[in-house]
Amino acid sequence: MQYCNEMISSDQIAKLCRDASYGDYPWDSLLGHIAEWVGGEKAMLLHSSGAAVYKSSISYNHDPEMRALYNEHYCHLDPRTLKTMNFNVGETHTGQQILPNGSFKHTAYYSDITLTADVKDNVHGVISDEPVLGRRAISIQRGFKSEFFGYSELKKLSFVISHLDRAFRNSLRIAP
Repeated sequence: MQYCNEMISSDQIAKLCRDASYGDYPWDSLLGHIAEWVGGEKAMLLHSSGAAVYKSSISYNHDPEMRALYNEHYCHLDPRTLKTMNFNVGETHTGQQILPNGSFKHTAYYSDITLTADVKDNVHGVISDEPVLGRRAISIQRGFKSEFFGYSELKKLSFVISHLDRAFRNSLRIAP
């Protein structure tokens, strides 16, 4: 499913984050726009409730069965999670910076999640890490037909993080 037929601007991304926070725009559609604006094909909003694992709360363009498999089992085996749990709010990194694919190519995680779900690389950023919001992160992914992520995608994701943080905080303020 494609959300962006034309290139969306950073101002439009900021507005869509604000609209989603007030319930005026669907979060999964927002995630689709963010993924494509950053340069990815798939995306997940991730959360952690005190444990050293992330679970996907909202996703874009992921096979629902693969997302369920990740949330039920592979979130505990994700080889990049321990490193990303040490990142500060606002930090962004590519998957290859965190842990190159070659270092876990021999694992079931690589076979089942990376190859089967077509996730060659990701760009990851921490949105929040505090009691009210919990630890939240965003991960934008690319499949094997695309290049690895680079500096320009990290810069775009850095821009998005502050807007997502505000959007989550606003949505909590107006929640029933």
